[in-house]
Amino acid sequence: MPADAKAVVTEAEFLGRITPKTEAFGLMALTMNPPVKPGEPLMGERPDTERWTSEQRAAKALLEFNAKLDAVAEAVKKRNADGALRNRNGPVEVPYTLLAPRADPAAPHVGGIPNSIAV
Repeated sequence: MPADAKAVVTEAEFLGRITPKTEAFGLMALTMNPPVKPGEPLMGERPDTERWTSEQRAAKALLEFNAKLDAVAEAVKKRNADGALRNRNGPVEVPYTLLAPRADPAAPHVGGIPNSIAV
């Protein structure tokens, strides 16, 4: 697309910017069925951790798994903040949240991987 707002845009240039039908259907399917419902536990979350298991090995594995999820969440946050990365620059700055392992405390309905997945 021309950088000048008053430049003439050809039909071919305009149509070249429209999302292909197969990709649009895929995006539509993702947005029609939100990955996480409000109040649903996210991957790695155990509200009843104390009662969940008495085995130290299992409890330790859950802590290690959560530490890895936190590292992934931090990497996603860093990439969202890096304007030099592909698809992170432009007039619209929308952070990637689809598979961010932790929900944003400011918007708990955005982000997070559900404990179970229904397809």
